[in-house]
Amino acid sequence: KDHGWVFKGGTCLRHCYYRGYRFSEDIDFSCRDSGDNLDASLHLLDMVALWVFNESGVRFSVQAPVTVPGDFQIEIPMAYNRGGARRQGLPQVKVHLTFDEPVLDETIDRSVTPGYSDLSVFGIPAYSKKEIVAEKLRSLLQQQKKWPRPRDLYDLWYILCKTKERFSWQELKTLFDEKCRVRDVKPDITSLTSDTLREWNENSWLRQLGPMLKDVPDFDRLWKEWVKTFHKLIGNA
Repeated sequence: KDHGWVFKGGTCLRHCYYRGYRFSEDIDFSCRDSGDNLDASLHLLDMVALWVFNESGVRFSVQAPVTVPGDFQIEIPMAYNRGGARRQGLPQVKVHLTFDEPVLDETIDRSVTPGYSDLSVFGIPAYSKKEIVAEKLRSLLQQQKKWPRPRDLYDLWYILCKTKERFSWQELKTLFDEKCRVRDVKPDITSLTSDTLREWNENSWLRQLGPMLKDVPDFDRLWKEWVKTFHKLIGNA
């Protein structure tokens, strides 16, 4: 908390809001205040790696940061070794940091209960559900044919359709419009249910979500529910 990192994304949904939610391939944070410096962030991750080694014997190695294609994040892979010989490269935890994303809503202090009995419950500052939804709506608009991200559509469907969370469109729109402005994205809500978006997500649905979900929902059914729910949400907007 003292370092200005705010937890967000799919891993945040799993650990802070919906226990047992889908798996994610990365850990996402928006960095602000003292957290807006890459060198300071790399130093912090080195400290985390040392703490993990001292506590568990698992050795983490912070790798060189890379940019994420089609995104505005810095990816910092953290390779880890639990001992023993390996024929392939070491597995990695991917940490995604965003340094220029303003946190618009109040952050929520959430309790995280680790899945291991020898670890204690801890608190972490997290995006509100409302800000997660607003950012994922923008992410849908940022999709490109060569970089589809069906997990964003799935997350929105899960929050708004499956769990039936309720938000005021006027409050969401304020956040959504500002997040689009920051990325120079036209806030075109008609594109959020367009045939083009449907095609991009359908073509990569099973391939990308299969490793994250035990049971991948039928795309046609999910898309119909998404369109109906989103149109109801925006009303006469």
